[in-house]
Amino acid sequence: MKRNRLLGDVYSKAERWLRAEIEGTPIGGRPDLTLKSSKTGVFIIDGKNSKSPGRYTKKDQLRWYALLHYLIYGELASDLAFAYFRYPPSNPPKAHLKKKRKTEWTGLVHVDVNMNHLEDLSQRAKTVYQGLMAESFEATPSSKACRFCDYKDLCVPYKEDKLSKLQPSEYSGKGFVELSL
Repeated sequence: MKRNRLLGDVYSKAERWLRAEIEGTPIGGRPDLTLKSSKTGVFIIDGKNSKSPGRYTKKDQLRWYALLHYLIYGELASDLAFAYFRYPPSNPPKAHLKKKRKTEWTGLVHVDVNMNHLEDLSQRAKTVYQGLMAESFEATPSSKACRFCDYKDLCVPYKEDKLSKLQPSEYSGKGFVELSL
């Protein structure tokens, strides 16, 4: 953090909840770090402890925080980045070292942001919220998506998906009922 001069002379805020509305649609999120500098503007950072930089990240996560900041404070973030704590500048990930075009590893992976990104996220949030309120959405079951869901035992598409993946047991077709769901 020191090497990248991640200090805001106006403010530095960690894990602060941001809540806003888009035309009556409530939205919120909690960026790991928001820095404001009088020279460079607002910098939003999401810390990652992943062993594989870039593997479990979505650019829209940071852009979502930028949208929240914009709606609350009326200013577009000047920079967004994922900070990889396992890989400080002195310990770049192996994948970075294997790149043909060598660049300095800072531990930060920057994400671009502009008003088009924010408008797109805003529209998607409204569409999803309206669908949820109307209970109009398709379940898309998968082991990854459903793993932590509290409602999977009540979800018909989840059960159908699980049934379709079952291997016939040695007792199939012999009057036995499969109860291993």
